[in-house]
Amino acid sequence: MFDLRLALAFVLLTTPVSAAVAQTEQSAAAEDQEYPEALDVEDNTVYPEFPDAPADAPTARLRIVFDTISEEKAKSIEPRVPFEFYIVAYDVQIALRGWEAKLVLDPRLLLLEHEFDGLNVGQGTEIITALTPKECKAGSPLTLARFKAMLPKEGLEDVILSLAPVGKSSFDPPSPGYLVCRPGSDLRVFDACDTCAVINPVHVQPEEDEISPLDSVLKPVRGR
Repeated sequence: MFDLRLALAFVLLTTPVSAAVAQTEQSAAAEDQEYPEALDVEDNTVYPEFPDAPADAPTARLRIVFDTISEEKAKSIEPRVPFEFYIVAYDVQIALRGWEAKLVLDPRLLLLEHEFDGLNVGQGTEIITALTPKECKAGSPLTLARFKAMLPKEGLEDVILSLAPVGKSSFDPPSPGYLVCRPGSDLRVFDACDTCAVINPVHVQPEEDEISPLDSVLKPVRGR
């Protein structure tokens, strides 16, 4: 299993190829190959220049929403009708070059499609994604992944979508987190939700942030 630093090393050592072919072949080979730590790889890349985050920059947050504009986290959904949800990061410090988290889905939910920015070398619902330096993502909010899913039958309530650390976390203690867009392996944690979003909520409600859901859109961008 990769960790985030090995994903970085893997991207540094590979040349661009078709994304669909690359992801299939690299994921299949991931378990059988050994890759150097990121710090062991000679990195002559010219990185984009991002200002340091201020000392009081907030901890970045990782959330699941049904809509990237309204940031809706509770939704009524009809059976057998496909819908989308997104993993979104807020207040990423400096800029993001890679990230890791485990998507924990209610087993009653049927996942149909997924799409990531960058190369994902995670297995199953474990996401370990690395970007090239020129593709680093800065700003808030940042949409990191898109999913399409469906409720396969009627009568499903309190269907929960959560985030958790991957099995072999790059962080101690284990946590969802991200890699800063600079040489080396500057890793920073996300404040990640447990009950991120709920479909057809009756007895369970999603976690609420203390700030207004639209604050991250309306406030000045901080910590980049």
